[in-house]
Amino acid sequence: MQIRTMLLLVVVLAIVATACGDGGGGAATTTSSVAPTTAPVTDTTLAPETTTSTPPPPTTRGPRPDPGPVADGPTLEGQYTAIAPGTYRTERLGWPLSFSITGEWWVQPNEPGRVVITHPDSIGPGDRDIVFFRPTFLADPHNPMAALDTQDGWELTDIEGWLDGLAPSISIRNRSTSTIGSYDATVFDVTLPDNFPCGPEACVFFAHNARIAFIDFFPGNDFRVYWIDGGEREPLAIWIGSGAVADWFATAETVLDTVALGDPGPHPLDPDAPWEGGVPADVPAGYARFPAGDGIGFTLDQERFVFQNNGLVAVTLAVSGVVTFFFPISDGSGDPVATVDEVEEAIRTSSAEVAVGEPEPDLPFDARVLDYRAPGFEGELLLKWDDTPDRGAAMDRLARIWILDTPRGPLVVTAQTEGDEAEFEVVVALARQLLPTLELVDLP
Repeated sequence: MQIRTMLLLVVVLAIVATACGDGGGGAATTTSSVAPTTAPVTDTTLAPETTTSTPPPPTTRGPRPDPGPVADGPTLEGQYTAIAPGTYRTERLGWPLSFSITGEWWVQPNEPGRVVITHPDSIGPGDRDIVFFRPTFLADPHNPMAALDTQDGWELTDIEGWLDGLAPSISIRNRSTSTIGSYDATVFDVTLPDNFPCGPEACVFFAHNARIAFIDFFPGNDFRVYWIDGGEREPLAIWIGSGAVADWFATAETVLDTVALGDPGPHPLDPDAPWEGGVPADVPAGYARFPAGDGIGFTLDQERFVFQNNGLVAVTLAVSGVVTFFFPISDGSGDPVATVDEVEEAIRTSSAEVAVGEPEPDLPFDARVLDYRAPGFEGELLLKWDDTPDRGAAMDRLARIWILDTPRGPLVVTAQTEGDEAEFEVVVALARQLLPTLELVDLP
């Protein structure tokens, strides 16, 4: 699952971004945490105790000064992009939170249940990052290397039992209590020996939210976790990876000193339909709803991985290519688009060949069909579905585009691929299956 997710991200980013900034210093993380290069083994016998480096002692233990109420804003927006120094607020976790940063930082995944900020030179999960994570399950401490889909979950209220149940070769250090934003927190550091035998999907699973995203521990990094009690609600985990930087914990602690928390609310992901929260997920066959605009719904012919990014919905296939859905708000230069004509005009700014296609039956709304042909991936930003800088729709080499005239404005559906004509026909066939079932819905 993890490899497929990583490859999919490459495919979708080819569609959605021409200058995400990852090459400029920020490290993009995938839906799942990235496992280390340690080869998976089938023998799950834990390695013996090994001498490892001890993380630096925490700079703060015991209660912190209360930072006061959650800041009014601005709201932390965007993903995989640099963020300026200042104070930010987020509601993505279902638990209002604000924090302040100085210097250079990037925001990475910023989605329901998970918000990640990193040093600009971070090369991936565990390297100079701070992950704010709202879990729904703790992994089994007696078998934390088992596959994610076999992890039935440990009680979220029993973090102490989870720590007590871990094998001795999983080094837990500096275990103590503290506070974050006036809430009680259990704090501990984790180090794995270099020869730790990792499982097929991860070395040591820690927690996940509806099996959509997870946090884990692996060799080569020191980790610190703050586990914040949510009372009758799900807790909040703050997972910090130091990378090879000895003083990163001290840097992270200065940010945590500024964290203010409001009252914990419900978890933002429905465990029975987490994709309705806008996160990438395996979606079973049948009718499903997604938060594009105020909401869309359609029927999938089989279980498929659906990538989402703040209003973009991308249904994947086994062949190269995707079917995407989004409500455009502007053209590639940021000028608003509000009509079918304006959307077509934005697409025709491409240097590719764009022709009007044949009308198609069984569409839920009046539509204009365009056929797009280019010698290769042009990388031209044609349309944007949100205001994240340098991010939007850039068509693959072959695409069919339906511009649907809905009561909520133009809805763009694309079937596109970098593959050959045979693969293109497979992608178009899937779009034609989905389109007759498409409807507008209202998601909370």
